[in-house]
Amino acid sequence: MSNSRQIPGFVYWPFCFLGYYAAVVLVGAIIGALGFSLIGALTNPDLTMAHRAMLGVGNGGELAGKVWAPAISLVLCVMQAHRRNQRKALLDPRK
Repeated sequence: MSNSRQIPGFVYWPFCFLGYYAAVVLVGAIIGALGFSLIGALTNPDLTMAHRAMLGVGNGGELAGKVWAPAISLVLCVMQAHRRNQRKALLDPRK
């Protein structure tokens, strides 16, 4: 891809970070819903399955959003930037 068609870094990296962040929060919400539904059936059987799943989505999404997503997103963006720079260095004919 030519340089004139590349997205500037100050636009690309924040959206990359937010994309990873949203993916981690989504995975946390799904794991929370599954965990609360399965474990909650044993520990709190008087609640409905839908209620336990919604509690799991809320708690799993919140935990992932506050604890896991910022760090994982930052690390994945740094890894991606490192790989891009390595590829660019390999393709650079000036060396």
